[in-house]
Amino acid sequence: MAIQFLPESPPFADDEIVGMAHAVDDVCKVLEIPPEDAPTLKSIAERVVELAREGERDPTVLAERVISEMRPGDAFDAG
Repeated sequence: MAIQFLPESPPFADDEIVGMAHAVDDVCKVLEIPPEDAPTLKSIAERVVELAREGERDPTVLAERVISEMRPGDAFDAG
């Protein structure tokens, strides 16, 4: 799934974009999100970008934060 950035996004370096894509992939693998679940993939990608906008650029940390937010019982709504 291609990540589309909104015009108001801060400029990200190529390696940061690749890192964010890896973070999305990692979240999907850990949480067993199928590629055809476009709404959930979009929510994950949006959350990764949001965290990156806030300053976090480490793909491992991005993935761990989103995973922890999406675990059952957490407040993050992936739908």
